[in-house]
Formats: sequence, C-alpha cells, structure tokens
Amino acid sequence: MTEMLVRSAAAPAEVRFAEREIDVVAIPYETPTDIIERGRMYVETIGRGSFGNVGSRADRIKALREHNPLMPIGRCRQIDPTPLVGLLATLRISPTDLGDETLVLANDGVLDVSCGMSSQGGDHWDRSRSHVRRTNLRLHEISLVALPAYEAAQVLTVRSTQPEDLVYAQLATPMLDEVRAWIADTRYHPGPNT
Repeated sequence: MTEMLVRSAAAPAEVRFAEREIDVVAIPYETPTDIIERGRMYVETIGRGSFGNVGSRADRIKALREHNPLMPIGRCRQIDPTPLVGLLATLRISPTDLGDETLVLANDGVLDVSCGMSSQGGDHWDRSRSHVRRTNLRLHEISLVALPAYEAAQVLTVRSTQPEDLVYAQLATPMLDEVRAWIADTRYHPGPNT
C-alpha cells in the first residue's frame, strides 16, 4: 500500500460566492519546506510537473475539510498542473451547511489549503536523507484546513460576481499569526516534553 502524504499549501487564491468556487494554489512547486514526520524533520521540494496529467481526472478529486472523508465539501472542477507557481485547482463547493461555512471561512482568510497525495516513485533524497525532491505524485484529495504546512499556497482574494459584494480576504489574522508562530517555534525548538 502506498503511504499517504498530507501536505498543506496556504490559503485559497480566490473565492467566488455566486459560483460557489474557490481557486487555490494546492501545492507550490520548487518551494523547500520543513516537514516533520514520524518524529524526524526533513526538507521536501515538489518539482514542477510532479502531478503529470492530473487535470484529466479533476472531477474525481474530492474537496474535504481537514482531510476528513466524512466532511466532504465538494469536488475539483478543474486542475492545472502546468503553471510555474504550482498545482492550481478550482474547487466547486456544494450547497450544504458545511459548504456555506467553508466559503465564509475561506473568504475571511481562516482556512488554508492542504493536499492528500502519494508518491509514485521518483523521490530523490540527498546523501544525508535530510532533503527530498518529489517528482512523481498522485493527488487524492484537496482539503481546506485551519493550519497549513506550506505557507506559499494561499487564498489571495475573495470576491463575488456582484460589485457591491467585493471582499478581499485577510491574508493573516492575529490569531492565525500566533498559531503559526507557535508551530514554527515548536518545530525548530522542541521542548523537553516533545
């Protein structure tokens, strides 16, 4: 069985309320990121083109909250693996209570993007096994989460098709900044009880 990798990007790029769509940078390419897995830390870089022709199966990729298969919020309408910045996706959010809540939280800059994927071979580790470059990945799902790992993928703006509803998402909030600082501190300076 292939091990599931869960990687967070950042915030959704754009929320369109009228269409119930959220544009996201699901995974940033060529962005070295510290990963803590099973008690060890290493640096991971996702190479451009790592997701192959994922766009051909976009409608089969589900959108979830917090990677929980019991909390579906919609599905991918479109995925583009070719931009230099990273894997871009448009999520179509279902008209449910959880879907409505997701649109509002993404609009407020509270939710970020995270992906569930698996390596299909093509992991290139350095000699010290402290850095891996992944070049062949299969995307399983895209989640909107409270705490991301990758800071480069984020929701940049939130907007509606109605000019009077134009709202720009906050890229940071004091609470989110505090949580991110706490995580960064925990990752790099483990205490005696961790």
